Amino acid sequence: MMSRRLDVATWNIGGGVIGASHQRDAVPDLDHHVGVLTTHRPDVVCLQEAHEYDDRTGQTQELAERAGYAHWAAYALSASHLVDGARLALGMLSQYPLSGLSFRALPAPRLKAIRPAGEEWALHDKGYLVSRVGLPDGGEVHLANGHFFPLRRFGRSPADPQFAPVWRAFTDDLLELDAAGPVVAGVDLNHSPVDEVLGAAMLPGRFSSALDAHTPTTPHGAQRDYLLCGHQTRVASAGTVSTQSDHFYCHASVLV
Repeated sequence: MMSRRLDVATWNIGGGVIGASHQRDAVPDLDHHVGVLTTHRPDVVCLQEAHEYDDRTGQTQELAERAGYAHWAAYALSASHLVDGARLALGMLSQYPLSGLSFRALPAPRLKAIRPAGEEWALHDKGYLVSRVGLPDGGEVHLANGHFFPLRRFGRSPADPQFAPVWRAFTDDLLELDAAGPVVAGVDLNHSPVDEVLGAAMLPGRFSSALDAHTPTTPHGAQRDYLLCGHQTRVASAGTVSTQSDHFYCHASVLV
């Protein structure tokens, strides 16, 4: 069977807020995000920190409609730290049908910290969304979209033994998906290097990162975001695009 090309992207859009991270009470505006997506036109997109609202269209649906995606899915995780009345969500945009959607919560460490302005900062719930993407020739690719705990903001290292269950849960699911067929995971790990926390998944013959090690994915030069490809997926090209939000747009063209 001939290889099929799939263009995949991952992007933490920070609630559609332009500017510094955690800019409280700003007014979200998706014009910039629509422009990036329509310029690059990936087949599927993993969104982190997309806002969902109780009283109006959520950001995943709005981006799907404005950027021309026929299929979308969103799963709200917790109250937004950016805007009152909004919930942070994982979102998926796809040119192809999405099916078998499931959300998997991560074991949540209950940590709190004091922010620079004196406010208490509590760790939000995190997890990952898994779906099957139906390709035009009848094949399927599993897509995983995850957002992980920003433990550095609480003075903790993700590599601490206390957090091993978080990484073990995700690793086990990645390996299970990889055994079932082609898989790509778009994730904001909030940590680098990836091998330090997902070492069992990153062994030869398992997963590889589409982005080179130490490739910056934030304006501060840190690598936080990854496109992880299973052993049945080959990376043709990959890169990042600096954006006006606090994470870069990360993309890869893969052969499955």
